[in-house]
Amino acid sequence: MLISKLCDRYEILHNLGPMGAVSTYIARDTHRPSRPQCVVKKIVSSSSDPASLKQVGVYFKREAELLGILGTHDQIPQLIDYFEDHGAFYLVQGFVTGESLDKGEIAPGHLPWSEIDVINFLKEVLGILQFVHEHQVIHGDIKPNSIIRRSQDRKLVLTDFDAIKLVQVPNQPISVPGTPGYMAPEQASGMHFASDIYALGITAMQALTGVEPQYLPKDVNGNITCLRNIRVSDGLATVLNKMVRSDYKERYQSAAQTLEALNQIPDIAQAPKESTVLVPTVPKRWTDKIRAPLAKRLWMLVLIPVIAGISVGGFVVARHQFALAEQRDVLEKMENHSAQQAFDDCIALSNQFPGPPSSDYAIAASTLGAECNRQLALAQQHQTLIQMENYLKEGLFDDCITLSNQLAVPQSSEQALTALNLEARCLLGKAQQFADPPTQYVKAIETAQGIVGMQVAGQSVDAAILEEARQKIDNWSEEIVKVSNKYFSEFKQEINSGKLYEAIRILNAVPEDTSAYPKIVEQLERWGDEMLQMGKQIYSNAKNTPGAEEGLRMLSLIPEEVSAYEEAEELIPVYKQHENEMNRAEESARNALGNGRCRTARGYVETLKNSPYSEAWRTLGGRLEQQVRECETPLSGLAGSLSGNSPVIRHRGAGRSYAKHTFQGYRDQRVKITMESDDFDTYLILFDPDMRRVTFDDDSLDNHNSLITRRLRKTGEYTIYAASYNRVSTDQSGSYRLNVTAREPD
Repeated sequence: MLISKLCDRYEILHNLGPMGAVSTYIARDTHRPSRPQCVVKKIVSSSSDPASLKQVGVYFKREAELLGILGTHDQIPQLIDYFEDHGAFYLVQGFVTGESLDKGEIAPGHLPWSEIDVINFLKEVLGILQFVHEHQVIHGDIKPNSIIRRSQDRKLVLTDFDAIKLVQVPNQPISVPGTPGYMAPEQASGMHFASDIYALGITAMQALTGVEPQYLPKDVNGNITCLRNIRVSDGLATVLNKMVRSDYKERYQSAAQTLEALNQIPDIAQAPKESTVLVPTVPKRWTDKIRAPLAKRLWMLVLIPVIAGISVGGFVVARHQFALAEQRDVLEKMENHSAQQAFDDCIALSNQFPGPPSSDYAIAASTLGAECNRQLALAQQHQTLIQMENYLKEGLFDDCITLSNQLAVPQSSEQALTALNLEARCLLGKAQQFADPPTQYVKAIETAQGIVGMQVAGQSVDAAILEEARQKIDNWSEEIVKVSNKYFSEFKQEINSGKLYEAIRILNAVPEDTSAYPKIVEQLERWGDEMLQMGKQIYSNAKNTPGAEEGLRMLSLIPEEVSAYEEAEELIPVYKQHENEMNRAEESARNALGNGRCRTARGYVETLKNSPYSEAWRTLGGRLEQQVRECETPLSGLAGSLSGNSPVIRHRGAGRSYAKHTFQGYRDQRVKITMESDDFDTYLILFDPDMRRVTFDDDSLDNHNSLITRRLRKTGEYTIYAASYNRVSTDQSGSYRLNVTAREPD
C-alpha cells in the first residue's frame, strides 16, 4: 500500500523497501517546528486473527516502551512515537545522519583496520551493548549494516533492534532474527547475551582482516582460526577468539565481561606504529612453519605403500599427501607474488586454493590472502593519494574531493592524515574558485568553513592550512558586508525586490569568530532602525490600502535579532486594527453621503480626519468633508440659490411660460417646494433624475401660490419647472419666488 502521510503527522519522503515483515520509510515529522526527518518502521503481524491482534497490541506496547528506554542512550536512536493503524504496527525513531559501516569503513574490499582502531571500536560498541544488556535486552542482529558512524560527532550508533519480535503472537513460532555469517550458531534455537558478543566479534574480525565472514577459515569444531598467523597482539587475539567461540558457553557471557578483558590488554598505543610503507616485507614464510612436519609425512608417503603392500589404503594416504604437497607449492607461489608486490596474483591463487580446506597450508593461505588484500588496498590508496595531489596541482578540485570521498583508510593511519590534508587543500581551492569572481562568497565561506572542523582519529588539519582558510574566510566576510549594504539600498528602493532576504542570507554565512561579525551586528541594528522609521513613514503617507500594507510589510521584515523588532511587533497589530477602522469609516461615510444622511456622514468623516497614525487618511477625511458640506446645502434652504436674483418670467401675450431649476436630491429625503408670484398664476412640475414626471403642484392652493411635498425615491439630480400663466393677451413680465427645503432621510 502506498502511503503519503501517517497519523496526519509523518510525511513519507522515501520508501526504503521491505525486509521480511518490516517496511522502512524515511519521513518528516510535520508536528515539530523544524520538521526533522525520522525513520518509520511498519511491522505486519504474523496473525490476522482479531483476538491475537489484540494480544499482540498489548505485547507491542510493552516492548515499544522498552525500546523507548533504550533510546535514552545517546548512541541508540530515540523512539519518537509508536502506534497501531489498520492492523499494522509502527515505530518512529530519530533519523541518524551518517554512514553505516558496511557502506564505508567495512565495505567489501575495504582496507583492514589497525589493531588500535579495532580495540577502540570494540570498546565503544561494547559500552552501548552493556547498557542494552543491563536492561535485559538482546539486540539479535549486530553487523556492519546496523552500526552507523554519526556525522556530527563521529560516534558509533547502534541501530536495527529486532522489531519483528515485537509483533509476534506469543507462544507461536517466530522468524529467527540475525544475519548469516554474523549470527551465532545457537541463535536458531535461542538467543543469549553471548549471541551479541559473537556477532560483534565477527564484525571486528572482518574489520581487522578485510575478509567477509563467510570466508573466514574454521577448524573442525567450527571455531574461526584466521588469527593464528595474522599480525595481531596476543591480547587482542585472545579476546577475539573467545568472543567467537562456536559454543556460547565458552564465550564471554556479557558485554561487561568482554570490556573487562579488553581493558586488561597491555596498552599498545606506545608500541611502534604499523609501517606506512605501502609494501612491507612479507612476514616469516608460512611454508617454513609447515615444511618439517610435511617432510615426515613425505617419508611416510614412501614407506606406507611398501608396508601395506601397495594396498588401497596406501593409495588414499598417498593422494592426501600429494594434495598437501600441491598446497605447499601454491602457498610458495603466493609468497613469491607477495614479495614481488604482485598482490592480484596472490589473491587469485588464494581464491582458487586447492583442498583439503582444513589443512595448515589452507589456513595459512587464507591468512596470507587476507594480507595480500590488505597490501593491495594500501597500494591502491597510495595511488589514490598521488592522483589527489595531481588533481590539486591541476586545479581539478572537484575530482580531488570525489577521490577523497571514495578513499577508505583506517582512521589512525598516516595515510588517513595525509588524505585529510589533501582534501582540505582541495576544498580551499574549490572555495577560492567560488570567490573568483566574487559572486558566490557564501559558497566560498561554507566550503572553507568545512575545513575547520575536519578531523581524523582526533587529529585536525595541518595548522598552516587552517590558518589560510581562516584568513580567506575573514576576507570574504568583509566583502559580504559590502555586498549586503548594496542589497539593502536596493531593498529600500523596492521593498518586494527580495534583496533584504538576500542580504540577510549572505550575512548569516559569516562565522562569529571573524573580524566582520561585530560590524554585522551593528549593521543589522542600523537596518532595523531605518526599517522601523521607513515603515512608519510609508504607512502614514499611504494613499490606499496597498500602500498601507507596504508599510506593514516593511515593519514585518525587521529581523528578530535587532532592538527595533520589539517596537515593530507592537505597532503591526495596532496599525492593522487602525487600517480596518479607517476602511470601515470611509465606507460608511460614502454610503451615508449616497443616501443623503449628511450628519451621519460627518461623524465618520471626523473619524478619518482625526487619524492618529496616517496623514493619508486625514487627507481623505478632508476631501470627504467637502462632499458633506454639499450634502448639507439643501437642508439650509434652496431658495437663495434659486430666487436670489429674483428671476423674471416674461410673457408675450397670453399663455404659459417656464423657468427650469435643478437640485441634488437623495433617496428617502422629504422635500417641500413652494412657488409664489404677485404677477401671475403659478404651478410646479417635478421630474426625477430619469426625467420622469413625479407630480404637479397641489391644486388646493390659490392661483398665485404653488406647493409640492414629496418623499424622493432615488438619489440624483431633480428638475423643477416653475410655470406661470398670463391670462391677458398683452405682453407682461413679473418675478416669482421659489423655495426648496429638504429633511434628511429617516
